[in-house]
Amino acid sequence: MMDNNNKLLLVGIIDLVYTLESELDDAYNSLPEYRANVDSQSCIDYARSTLYDLKEKLEKLKYKSLDD
Repeated sequence: MMDNNNKLLLVGIIDLVYTLESELDDAYNSLPEYRANVDSQSCIDYARSTLYDLKEKLEKLKYKSLDD
């Protein structure tokens, strides 16, 4: 069971993850499509993938805590 302070902390972390996701999307989309940027695009894409996994796990934790 999660107390209210921890629930608020979790919601705050999830909000930050959504902000980071948006910032990574902006960074990926703002890179010109030159051959020299392929490595940068790949790095950003890997970071977004890791972030999506983290977001999914946090969302599951959030919904589980709402059931408590």
